[in-house]
Amino acid sequence: MKMAAKTFFLIIFILTINSVYADFRDDFHSIELNKENVEQMLSKYGDEDSPVNLAYIGVCKAIMAQYVFLPTTKLKSFYDGKDKIDTSIEKDKVNGEQRYLRLLIQLNAPSFLFYNNDINSDLDVFIQDIRNKNIDQKWSFVFINNLLKGKKLSDEQIKELTQLKKELK
Repeated sequence: MKMAAKTFFLIIFILTINSVYADFRDDFHSIELNKENVEQMLSKYGDEDSPVNLAYIGVCKAIMAQYVFLPTTKLKSFYDGKDKIDTSIEKDKVNGEQRYLRLLIQLNAPSFLFYNNDINSDLDVFIQDIRNKNIDQKWSFVFINNLLKGKKLSDEQIKELTQLKKELK
């Protein structure tokens, strides 16, 4: 009887975590990422510590760097976000969605921040995860389209993402 109760509560816990994670993903991709909306997401989801949520929190914190005034505060916000993203990937190295989130920042961050060393490996993991069907097709299209807007993709990487998009149809 105790084992059944533990199993029941474990299932409820997992479903709750997945629901919060799905809500964060939906919010992140469906609203304008301005200062107010990013602050609201951080307030709403900031306590979640699953690896994917930690990556979303990291992206939000990195985005907030553009909305603060002092250069030192900008750097602190960016590096806090970067550290959260990197920590989330250390917890789950093969999750394509976390790699996608880090790619969003790497492909759009100013070059002087030197946060672009993992673009190739992140893209490889992301593409492999999509090909293994570990990411829902709807989200695969959204993620690929967002990455294709990145400023630092090479012609070869654009070609590879475009081909992947065709494979999904």
